[in-house]
Amino acid sequence: MRLCASLVAAVLAVVVLAAGLVVVDPVAAQQSGVVLPPEAHGDCSGDTPIVAGSDAAAQSDIYSAVTLAGVIGTDCIVLAGARDEPMPADQRARLDDATSGGFVVGGPAAVPDAKVAGRRLARLAGTDRWHTARLVGEQAFRSAGGDAGSAGGDAG
Repeated sequence: MRLCASLVAAVLAVVVLAAGLVVVDPVAAQQSGVVLPPEAHGDCSGDTPIVAGSDAAAQSDIYSAVTLAGVIGTDCIVLAGARDEPMPADQRARLDDATSGGFVVGGPAAVPDAKVAGRRLARLAGTDRWHTARLVGEQAFRSAGGDAGSAGGDAG
């Protein structure tokens, strides 16, 4: 019994020590890029595009874009790149191959108009990330055949 207790204490001590060695830097995590969904690598020919920023600050917009894509049945999520950087050439090519129409998720700070120049896209942008997510949800509801007036709630 004493050996078992000693063994458990030793294992616990190693786990705690190992956990202490992991450095968590929230600033570095915020500045790193996001993991791109598989939809960001596929072909957009003939699909409706949904454009979202792709820096860490736009993570919630990417989640919203994926939700909307699932509802409208598109595989074309175009990642516009970080806020202060140009749109990646491969993503611009995907947007150019997509059908007309589509959506931008997020405001002009997240996806500047210059990144989608030449395209007529409906912008779903709220006063903050929560409001944007709600607007995307309402658009998904309408796209699925629902009545937007019955969604209820208050964006404020």
